[in-house]
Amino acid sequence: MKGRGWLIGWVLCLVLAGCSTARDRDYTTNLIASDAAKDAGFAALLTERFRTGSVYLDYSTILEVDALYMDLAYRRVFAQEMAKQYFYDDPTRFGEWAKETQEYENFYGFLVVVYSGTGKNLDFGSPSSHWQAFLRDDEGDVLRPNLIKKLYKNDKKLLFLQKYFVPLDRWGELYWIQFPKLHSTIPQGSQAVELVISGIQGQARLRWEEAPIFLQDKADFPLE
Repeated sequence: MKGRGWLIGWVLCLVLAGCSTARDRDYTTNLIASDAAKDAGFAALLTERFRTGSVYLDYSTILEVDALYMDLAYRRVFAQEMAKQYFYDDPTRFGEWAKETQEYENFYGFLVVVYSGTGKNLDFGSPSSHWQAFLRDDEGDVLRPNLIKKLYKNDKKLLFLQKYFVPLDRWGELYWIQFPKLHSTIPQGSQAVELVISGIQGQARLRWEEAPIFLQDKADFPLE
């Protein structure tokens, strides 16, 4: 992503059609924004990993989505922070890192914030919810999540993000969304990866063109 980084505006026709992909907002996002980061170095790490999108209906915002893809670079920073703050011994430290790398090899994992423009919590997170999550992987296959878990204020993933970014507002709901990788070996396909939050009222489509963050080898990310 170029220019200011991660938030890119798309044309008005997408807005009127009731959907959008990654775009600029006129105000600070609930999860990540360049002017809301407390740590510029850490914010730079997320340049390729963060996307945001919105759904509009009759000129009104009905859905906002922020998503952060947890690749090995991000997972390593998180793992090292956990080891530092909780004084992990080496067996624990490397054991936790092994779990992170194994999860990366087998699943696509996203931290996703969903919130509405109506001041009400969205119907999202269960198989019967109005809003559903899908992933189009780098080979064009459409995947359904194998796990959607709502994260609460004491979850370490949320606390870690809030260390570097402004907190969520009262309507923001943070979820861990995980999709199975159909092919765990690399290299894989060359298409963009696209997270879609879809409902009858429209779709938010968040697109990652940067294939390398989905094709990393754990040997290139040793735990320090």
